[in-house]
Amino acid sequence: MPRELVHKKAVGEVLLTGAATPRPDVFTVFAKWPRRHRFYHPDPTGLPDPLLFVETVRQAGIYLSHRYYQVPLDFRFVFQELTDLTVDHPAPAAHGPVTATTYCRPTTASHGRFAASMDVVLSAGSERLGRASVRWIALRDAAYQRIRGRRERSATAPNTGRLLRPAEVGRLRDRDVLLLDDSDSGGWRLRLDERHPYYFDHPTDHVPGMVLLEAFRQVGWCTAARILPTVRLIGLSTGFRSFCELDVPVFLDGEQIPGDEVSVRVVATQSGRTAATGTLTFAPCHQYTPDLFEQYR
Repeated sequence: MPRELVHKKAVGEVLLTGAATPRPDVFTVFAKWPRRHRFYHPDPTGLPDPLLFVETVRQAGIYLSHRYYQVPLDFRFVFQELTDLTVDHPAPAAHGPVTATTYCRPTTASHGRFAASMDVVLSAGSERLGRASVRWIALRDAAYQRIRGRRERSATAPNTGRLLRPAEVGRLRDRDVLLLDDSDSGGWRLRLDERHPYYFDHPTDHVPGMVLLEAFRQVGWCTAARILPTVRLIGLSTGFRSFCELDVPVFLDGEQIPGDEVSVRVVATQSGRTAATGTLTFAPCHQYTPDLFEQYR
């Protein structure tokens, strides 16, 4: 699939291969998850990286907007929320075709603006992998600039504080760690590296939503790991309230939610205001396979 249809610069980051529409506003989107990737890797049980689920849903929303709803390629996309993500694949990661059955609900389709929400069910063959719902808007550049304002940006916010170890956040490499200890607040500070090939695949004027989602996952992992010896993410809901600027520090805080499940509420703040919130649910790893995890290093 042409990379511009999913807003990726690198061909290797394109997960989708095509789509069909059996009836209006219902689509079957086809994806191929990578066998090896510089960022995605299975968790210690062999289950697929949850960010693969999220990125597949993100690309599907963009592709369907362009291909079936005639949204011009130069429109700017703003994802507003990702809710009810559930990961329920019970077997080790397979590398065959993945199918995303999507149900779209366009709410605005006027000159200069397109808004929609979408429910997605992911499966591989007859096996269900998970589901999610997403809501977004797409705008002409002039309209996007109006909601962004004309603020002049300075350099990227400095990365100060101790960088957490990859094992503390469920990642394999230092470069993929997004959390810095913030001694003043007792929480974390977002680490930004605009040269990162996954987090910043293409130039942007704000902190990408996928960076915040991964930072939320890392905060949730840190918090849940205090309770469970090994963890895996099985649920996620998040909402974005405002753009996060690249030249102002972003602070993150996580707190366990009382209840039977291990759930963590995460808040991202910037300049004293809440920019995004999320709730993540974790389960223990019952079949821990360190060799499978380590082979992706």
